[in-house]
Amino acid sequence: MTGAPIPALTPAAADSGEKVELRLDAKIKARLSELAPGELVSVIVMMKTGDIPQLDVFTTPGVRSPEQMIRSLQATAEATQVDINQFLVNKRSIGIAANIQHFWIINGFSLQATAEMIQDLVARPDVAQVILEETFQAPVYDRTLQSGWDNLGRIDAPAMWAMGFKGQGIVVANLDTGVDVSQPELSAQWRGGNNSWYDPYGKHHSPTDLPASCTSSGHGTATMGVMLGKTVGVAPDAQWIAAKIFDDNCSATTTGILLGFEWLLDPDGNPGTPDAPQVVNSSWGGTTPSCGDQDPTGKYIFQPALQTLRAAGILPVFSAGNSGASGDGSSTYPGNYPEAFPVGATDSMDIVASYSARGPNYCVYPPGTYPELSAPGSAIYTAGLGNTYRTLNGTSFAAPHVAGSLALLLSAFPSGLSIQQQESALVLSAVDLGALGPDDSYGYGRLDVMAAYQWLLSHPDPITVSSILSPSTISESADSMSLTLNLNQTSFRPITVSSAASVGTATAGVDYILPDPITFNPGDTQQIVLIPILNDLLPESDETIKIKLILPDIAIPANPQDLTAVIQDDDIQVGFETIDSVVNETDGRILIYVLRTGGMSFPAAVDYQITGGTAVMGVDYLLQNGQVIFAPGELQKPISVILFHDNMPSSNKTLSLALARPDPISVQLVDSDMNLTIQNVDPWLTMLPIISR
Repeated sequence: MTGAPIPALTPAAADSGEKVELRLDAKIKARLSELAPGELVSVIVMMKTGDIPQLDVFTTPGVRSPEQMIRSLQATAEATQVDINQFLVNKRSIGIAANIQHFWIINGFSLQATAEMIQDLVARPDVAQVILEETFQAPVYDRTLQSGWDNLGRIDAPAMWAMGFKGQGIVVANLDTGVDVSQPELSAQWRGGNNSWYDPYGKHHSPTDLPASCTSSGHGTATMGVMLGKTVGVAPDAQWIAAKIFDDNCSATTTGILLGFEWLLDPDGNPGTPDAPQVVNSSWGGTTPSCGDQDPTGKYIFQPALQTLRAAGILPVFSAGNSGASGDGSSTYPGNYPEAFPVGATDSMDIVASYSARGPNYCVYPPGTYPELSAPGSAIYTAGLGNTYRTLNGTSFAAPHVAGSLALLLSAFPSGLSIQQQESALVLSAVDLGALGPDDSYGYGRLDVMAAYQWLLSHPDPITVSSILSPSTISESADSMSLTLNLNQTSFRPITVSSAASVGTATAGVDYILPDPITFNPGDTQQIVLIPILNDLLPESDETIKIKLILPDIAIPANPQDLTAVIQDDDIQVGFETIDSVVNETDGRILIYVLRTGGMSFPAAVDYQITGGTAVMGVDYLLQNGQVIFAPGELQKPISVILFHDNMPSSNKTLSLALARPDPISVQLVDSDMNLTIQNVDPWLTMLPIISR
């Protein structure tokens, strides 16, 4: 999805100086005013993250694996939540907190709390945000009397099967109402074991769907059927696992959904075992959020989870929603997150369904295309409960066509496909429908999995970003240096590259200014920006700039190392080592040192002149006006003075010197005047009195 999220108060944005009220979303403020004394309300608490590793590094080749990503997130959550744990235990013991559930995928926890407890939480400096827990009703599907049609042929899945690509070796998952494992279309493809089924509410220990009392009963079974049903699915040889995020009361909680996302990334609780699915489908969503106009924070609660899925190489496929009757801008969340891949519905005539949600997506900025792609969603013949079948309408059944197609593509490329390759192949091979190019009804067009496969064959390389700082060495007095970024190929969506200061001796904001985020629009392959260099006029050592580029997950760095350049200090100071010196006339040859600091990469020169004194040139000393020249790196230069011993008693003599006319003119003169005292060492003769006898 294009664009960036509307700014919201996230854990990283909160700081110790903010007002406590800003840590409460509007819904909680309203709810607190309604609570009776001692009454509990369910909330989500998000912690301040501190120095959390950026997720972009997890997918950089050779940097971090999914296991390291999960362990890092878990360690961060544990470290940042350790202090608050005892606080929670104490509050629970007096009855103002209950049902505490910790998360690592968002670095936070959920609980039931009184108004008093919530106020205590928001007053804590380690708490970033408190959000009211939401309840999501299970998606209601529309059964139709229409006959099914060749929806699988429409996306050209049989052509993939004919080449032997049926999803073998790929595990798909859904977050849904559950799956009826007794359905013959699905029973053989369940992966089985203790890492293939999850009920966050702890009610069911083997795969099942919602009870018949729920009008949504069978929804998850139907979506799984579209993905990989033996005769009705896109990828019939794939395996499945599932998280039943909707409970037997036909609803899901924010807590249950977050636990479902955590389980998807680590089904057996051991990050070291590679048992996560390669494909995830989510045919559910919430109502259209305010997206910044009112109070969007709670609407973005799942964003860290989707970011983590993408960092693990899993494209979060979502149904676009059945809110099309509301007209333009009818997107639903989390499908309208920038990290999601929302899918709209078309019918047997390749016409967008009236119920399919429309764009623009106002939850990204600038407003983006919505949905991303379309797929068959009307009159879809799929698996029902038990040994039954149903013909259904809804974007819920369009999204699994895309998820199943990803399973086919991944089975065709067993070495793996990056997120960028998956997305690009799907959208750039789509059959353009509606207005020319991407639009807010069909997205980029209707899915064609065979065309996506062919696109991948002709575009085997992922998008890479190469970068160079120029020049690699620059004077501190220069205005700026350039950062050049190049893409190896164009992208179908904008690519925004951000930067951060890495560990170098130069300090961002003091010695140089980091560039603003750099965006490649579709069709762009090069961007050049200037990095201002700040001249502080202080002599110092040369300093090293180190800049880390932060890339979106649809691109990888051509070279993952930090960008490096050297700022050469050219703030040179020159002066005498001492401004007052005493010597003896018998010392013969003496050396007066001129010192320089700063600008060690550059030459410098300065004149020295005799400016006065009682000593007489050619009688007491020998010295001509001259110049000292510093080569790069030289710290001191001597001025040689010859002293003459006249063997005559006299008063001490003085010699005054000054530095002048520095080259370059920017050289600063300090301690530029000195006085030399030449001590006479010849004793005065003592006249003894003559005594008469």
